[in-house]
Amino acid sequence: MNYFFDFDGTVADTLPDIKRGYIEVMRSMNLPMDEFERKFRIGPPLSEMVREVLPGVSEEICRQMASEFRRIYDQSNFPETFAYPGIPETLERLKKQGDRLFIATNKRALPTGLLLKKMKLEHYFEALYCCDTVEKLVKKGDILLLAVEQNKLNIAECVMIGDTATDITAGHYAGMAAFAAAWGYGTREDLLAAKPERLLESPEEI
Repeated sequence: MNYFFDFDGTVADTLPDIKRGYIEVMRSMNLPMDEFERKFRIGPPLSEMVREVLPGVSEEICRQMASEFRRIYDQSNFPETFAYPGIPETLERLKKQGDRLFIATNKRALPTGLLLKKMKLEHYFEALYCCDTVEKLVKKGDILLLAVEQNKLNIAECVMIGDTATDITAGHYAGMAAFAAAWGYGTREDLLAAKPERLLESPEEI
């Protein structure tokens, strides 16, 4: 089988470091925090998330904040980010049995690569398909289709694994099965509404 893993909320618990980065940037720029706790979530691309926590923000401020967040986050060494329990063992098992593993994420390539290296997981994945490594493609479903084509994969032997309804939708858009990771950031209600082929309670069930 060929497995495409989302990263944030599926491979690693990245929320603490990402959230801290946003707060640091917003405070340094004296931006209002009123909507932050209610609207902040992991998953959307950076620019989209900035607009969600700061409705009505100007394009200039949005660019400034996104740039500053990237700088702070990429240099943070990610002290509170760790692989979910069972992920390293599951990747090892899948690799040993001959499955091909890929990352498909809205996260940028630089922090994704740094985090995989920090967690000693980089050697399990053949390629990283990130939001900034694929030109002119914004939907994760399109990224999956490109990955299938580039790697000459049989779509019937591909599975997308992710913790949000968006991941499930992307997998189905690309014509592959999609498994929902119940240990991540998405709600069970949203995951089930997206109709995944399987709802996984733990990585060991892959």
